[in-house]
Amino acid sequence: MQYNLKIIFKKDFFMSTELPNTKNMELLQSTFGEEIVNDLQERYPQALNALLMREPIQINKILSLQTQIEDIIHKLAAQLGINESMGVVDVMHSLSSSTLEQTKRELESMNSGKVMISVAGPGGAGKDTVLKGLITLLEGTHIDKAVCTTTRAVRADDTPGESYHFKDQEYIENLLTSAKISDEHVLTLNNLGISNINVGDRFSKELLEKIKDKSGVRGITIFFESVEGVEEHALYLTYNPGRGWYTILNTEVNRAAQSPISVVIEDPQIVTRIIQSREAKDRNFLGKVICVLPPHPIIMHMALRAISRDEILANRELSFEQLMSTIGERQIALVNEFSRIPSKFFILVVNDRLQDGIPTASYLLADVFKTKK
Repeated sequence: MQYNLKIIFKKDFFMSTELPNTKNMELLQSTFGEEIVNDLQERYPQALNALLMREPIQINKILSLQTQIEDIIHKLAAQLGINESMGVVDVMHSLSSSTLEQTKRELESMNSGKVMISVAGPGGAGKDTVLKGLITLLEGTHIDKAVCTTTRAVRADDTPGESYHFKDQEYIENLLTSAKISDEHVLTLNNLGISNINVGDRFSKELLEKIKDKSGVRGITIFFESVEGVEEHALYLTYNPGRGWYTILNTEVNRAAQSPISVVIEDPQIVTRIIQSREAKDRNFLGKVICVLPPHPIIMHMALRAISRDEILANRELSFEQLMSTIGERQIALVNEFSRIPSKFFILVVNDRLQDGIPTASYLLADVFKTKK
């Protein structure tokens, strides 16, 4: 077994005095090949060492997620007419080229309409980095972001008013007092096991508590329509267990949409609804959900970036359960939502390498959106 000794014996490489687990290294190399594993060593030396120290059964569980993600990517290829029999790397890049070229053609055919974009992707994909790189490269283009509202705790790297508008649950309760329950809401709530709800009823604190209790692993999203006489209202409401309530106001989206390019950072399902609503009112409008994936092998980049961020940089031990909550079922479900985005709204980019400190994915996107001023 050969290791990259320059990496293994780096002064800052070890999280412990033990050598990396040989069986785990052999498993990774037999799964992905030596070249890819060496690349992971170069990118994430400390994180890979920490991962190798885990039990082999844990490594196998992580690797099983890669198969699920690759199945989703091939399903996307079939939906968009891409040759799905190719290897997953070729499929990812074909999806990226095809969707970027389609968007460029659409923009070139527009006269003076507005564009709304969103950036989505699993944890560790580098969504914020890609978006910040795109905004930097589009210097001179007016881009405005619609800021969501949440009740989750403020983090150290949050900037209130830019990352989110941070509110308490009482704010959410007051916001929804004028919201009426529709047929769609009744169906959603009934599917959650919440009964005795009638069309036209108002949302209440008690109903919000029931939604919280029934939200499960991924939470539940409820969409709202405009109410006559109410100028400001929530477009949706989501409860994410362990985090809090999330929403965005129609007035916030309308404000940002006055710019040539507006940005809405939200779940793909939510953004798709917002885009469809605006598209119905304005034919000279283009909405795109930019789906960001890490390079192959996706699950390894997700896991190693999570370990780097939540264990090494935070200087705390990350349990396997915590790691799986970051890269597991919830993130797989999010990637699967890519297949539910209408093809005309869909863009895929792979966040692979940096060029002058900016992701190459940002350069590809900037080349497409540079026509908007």
